[in-house]
Amino acid sequence: MLLQTVQQTATKMTKCLEDMNVTGYVHVFNLTTLEARHVRGDLIEAFKICKSFEDVYSDLFFRRSELGLRSYKVKLVKPRA
Repeated sequence: MLLQTVQQTATKMTKCLEDMNVTGYVHVFNLTTLEARHVRGDLIEAFKICKSFEDVYSDLFFRRSELGLRSYKVKLVKPRA
């Protein structure tokens, strides 16, 4: 949240855009939202765990599908509650 606050403050310092809302800043400066950064980070970490780039036991985090959907070698399944 702090990063997003700093980002908004810095973009508001641009005189020609001082009356624009947050959505406008994101579009004009081609910024990503905090939510998009979280999703991207989660996907990168999941990839690292699946490819054994991280020193963790992947079965603690993911369950691999037994179904051979198309030609995907790795398909993760989210267990239902």
